[in-house]
Amino acid sequence: MRRGRHLDAGRVQEGPARRKSIARSETGASGLYFAGLIERLGLADALDPKTSCRRHCRQDCGRGEAEIAVQQISELMQADGIDIVGPLPMNCKELRSFPRRVPRLIRGDRAAAYVSHLAAPEFAAVIRHKGMEPA
Repeated sequence: MRRGRHLDAGRVQEGPARRKSIARSETGASGLYFAGLIERLGLADALDPKTSCRRHCRQDCGRGEAEIAVQQISELMQADGIDIVGPLPMNCKELRSFPRRVPRLIRGDRAAAYVSHLAAPEFAAVIRHKGMEPA
């Protein structure tokens, strides 16, 4: 949501249905998931006409070209001029896992140790600070 705009609790719970304009990414996990979600919820007919699909939808919201943007929190955190209202409710979320992998060019115990080190519990706070959840 554009920075400085405030919602009352009722409007937050009603989500996109009360918005005049919605921006979502045209590709990628969040954009494709949101399109499928509104279809499954029976809201596509109402929301599709006011939804724009762009490569960098978070910036549309910051410029005031869309009332809200729906995208991964880690992506929204990089945008200027917006306030993050919050995540989708748990019953509407789809959690994505990003596998850890050592590239073929980097072999050996040191590479595997580094990947394991980054997955250690002490990095959980950093991962959350970046808008993601540790595995």
